[in-house]
Amino acid sequence: MKMLYPQEVELFYIIPVIRKEFAVALKKQGKGQKEIASLLGVTEAAISQYMKEKRAINIKLEQEIKNKISKSAKKIKNSMDVVSEVEKLLNFIRKNKSICKYHHKFIKKIPANCSVCFK
Repeated sequence: MKMLYPQEVELFYIIPVIRKEFAVALKKQGKGQKEIASLLGVTEAAISQYMKEKRAINIKLEQEIKNKISKSAKKIKNSMDVVSEVEKLLNFIRKNKSICKYHHKFIKKIPANCSVCFK
């Protein structure tokens, strides 16, 4: 297994699962698949795969993060709102050190007491 930087874990795994959770929340708000895809900057096929649990399934977010995503989704009116809310969520994931848990999931050789991201 190759080494992944924490930023790569965010890019390859965390951001897609945030998009997925946004898609689900926006659907609950009554938005259509085409509008959701446009807001999130992905294809309609990606939204369909999110809804069918075929994409962004490698990480299970903690309930606290899911709650924050749900609140963030209510603030989304345009694609720039999505960028802003994703960044806020990533900052929260870094601050509460959940990033470490996700990083350890994909890279087994990281020492248990690693604090590289927080020096």
